[in-house]
Amino acid sequence: ADYIAAQRIRARGTVHFKRVLSGVHVLATPTAPITAPRVPAAAAAGGASDLVQTSTIMRYVPQANLIGLPAISVPVGVASNGLPVGMHFMGRPWAEASLLRVAGVIEAACWADKRASDAAPAMYVNPLTGDRVGL
Repeated sequence: ADYIAAQRIRARGTVHFKRVLSGVHVLATPTAPITAPRVPAAAAAGGASDLVQTSTIMRYVPQANLIGLPAISVPVGVASNGLPVGMHFMGRPWAEASLLRVAGVIEAACWADKRASDAAPAMYVNPLTGDRVGL
């Protein structure tokens, strides 16, 4: 029963998003409505779970995954607290090339006046090399 209900919700979402995307090439939303929250010190030992906070952070992202639309998030700036801010783009089905072009143009425009060293956060892990900076 849950599976059938989920598929009905997915089908309804697909119809609505196809209708919206018939008039535009890309939908843009914030990646998250808030910047990343602080991780409690106690989480280092056993992890942390805050479903309310998680649902707030993920508000704009799951729709593309649920209905199978291509999507990408790009960094577009830094908030007053020094944390990164992103923009999330969703495209039409099978229009990944257009989506990547839009994301590339927006990201380049947002960081055109920044040197690479200024654009990188103070702490990060490079997912390709595993290099850890500032940690």
